[in-house]
Amino acid sequence: MPRPSVLTFAPERLRELCVEKGWTTERLAVTADLTPASVRAYMDGRVRPSPASLVALATALDVSTAQIAPYSEAPTLHELRWHVGMTVDQLAKDVQAPRAGLYGILRGADRLPADTAIRSRLAATLRVDDVGLQKAWQAARDKITAD
Repeated sequence: MPRPSVLTFAPERLRELCVEKGWTTERLAVTADLTPASVRAYMDGRVRPSPASLVALATALDVSTAQIAPYSEAPTLHELRWHVGMTVDQLAKDVQAPRAGLYGILRGADRLPADTAIRSRLAATLRVDDVGLQKAWQAARDKITAD
């Protein structure tokens, strides 16, 4: 089972962007501070990048993360997390919430916090407003109830 990370990654788009810039795999690797082997694996579609690597690739290419990992039709909280390049642990630290509780929220298993301070920090960190936060939580919830 694939790890829950950057499932919408489009290796063909990464290759296209390199061609547009005239960059080699090695140039992208150096600019993104990644190994050439990792970048080759991403470009070949053998491996999906971690959230941090997704952000590094997008930053190096001077594009948004959505250009190499398009948002799904109904993005979940995890998908929003990928696009800001954070692990669950990093997100928990940033929003000052317990990791275990936050993980349940990200999956849609637990409700969004009633604590408005945590909820506001979560929305701000994920770069959405409260409505976007609610929609992404609902998308995650719908995903687990469909499985």
